[in-house]
Amino acid sequence: MVFTAACTILGGTNEETGAPHFLQRASFIVFAISDTIALLLSCFSILMLITILFPL
Repeated sequence: MVFTAACTILGGTNEETGAPHFLQRASFIVFAISDTIALLLSCFSILMLITILFPL
């Protein structure tokens, strides 16, 4: 759910520039950074699971 929320940008985008409306707000920046960290940790946990299930 978190990654889907990141793909649908909160508040929509500006028609002229294509940039998100909330780009200058600190809460949007915190959300983007935390979503990126969550994605990286999720990928790391999947890789750890694969290495446990299928050792070389």
